[in-house]
Amino acid sequence: QGPSLVMALVGAPLALRQDFYKWYCGFEFPSTEWDDLYDFKGTVRTVSHSPLCHESRSIWEGVYIRKAYDGKTYDDTRCAKLPRDSAKKAVELINAWKAGAGSAVWTPDEGYRACYDCHTQLEKDRQPGGIHSGKEDCLHCHGGVPEHGGPGPAESR
Repeated sequence: QGPSLVMALVGAPLALRQDFYKWYCGFEFPSTEWDDLYDFKGTVRTVSHSPLCHESRSIWEGVYIRKAYDGKTYDDTRCAKLPRDSAKKAVELINAWKAGAGSAVWTPDEGYRACYDCHTQLEKDRQPGGIHSGKEDCLHCHGGVPEHGGPGPAESR
């Protein structure tokens, strides 16, 4: 939320904030750029496919516990490194936008474009099934929807 707030405070268009969230959902956090600031180096990196902190953290921790945790020394640096990556990206986006180089035109990825287009139109038409804030890949959690002829979210995970 911090980078989005800063973007709003400097008058950045909504599309720039949406570009940030799209980047956040697909970035492999945390980068190794901040390792020199911490005793723990080489933190396990994961892609959350979600802008939600609890989902991002849960995915990371699941991988970390299975692949890297030695049972004694827990890596608690991820949640300090991730905001640094996010702040850096926000500054890059703001600078590009201010320099006129930023596109500031968000579009949904091909994998969920049909979901996004249909459900946001339903929202505009004030119809059941409309969403107003879905900016992440629907298929990450909803591999199919029974009403659309696929398995429900619980069965698709």
